[in-house]
Amino acid sequence: IELIAAQLAAWQVDDSIAMLFMHAAGEKAFCAGGDLQQLYQSMLSHHASANKDDIRANPYACDFFEREYRLDYLIHTYPKPILCWGHGIVMGGGMGLMAGASHRVVTEKSRLAMPEIAIGLFPDVGGSYFLNQMPDNVGLFLALTGAMINASDARFINLADYVIAQADKAQVLNTLQQQP
Repeated sequence: IELIAAQLAAWQVDDSIAMLFMHAAGEKAFCAGGDLQQLYQSMLSHHASANKDDIRANPYACDFFEREYRLDYLIHTYPKPILCWGHGIVMGGGMGLMAGASHRVVTEKSRLAMPEIAIGLFPDVGGSYFLNQMPDNVGLFLALTGAMINASDARFINLADYVIAQADKAQVLNTLQQQP
């Protein structure tokens, strides 16, 4: 999170950067979410402590969510276009990154979900905002079930702007790089 935020801050003031292309290094997933195991362990330790009624006494959880939300806010308010290529698994934190991008692309292999609910966490990363933007209470359904959706569903409920074949990624990137 820190590395992404720092790079976004640097590119924000770099006049040679006209737009950003956010994608994964591998083919399996754009982003499967944050380190929930460490968060869970910190919550267990916190619950066993004398300060269990004060969430602020759990510095790991406070820092985890603060950094995550600051990054999501930065992406939502970024002054330059961000194209997010959401190929493969896009879950939890990945949904937060993608939701704030100005141009959201999914592919035939995209699988999107907010699975946090299955382990007792609320849909975070701005989910209370972007899930409420969906038609016909679909966002409520996704928030309460953690159901996984495909590219067509994501496009239909406005989680994605475009469905483009993964095989066309290099061509799209090349076309964007040729723009003045």
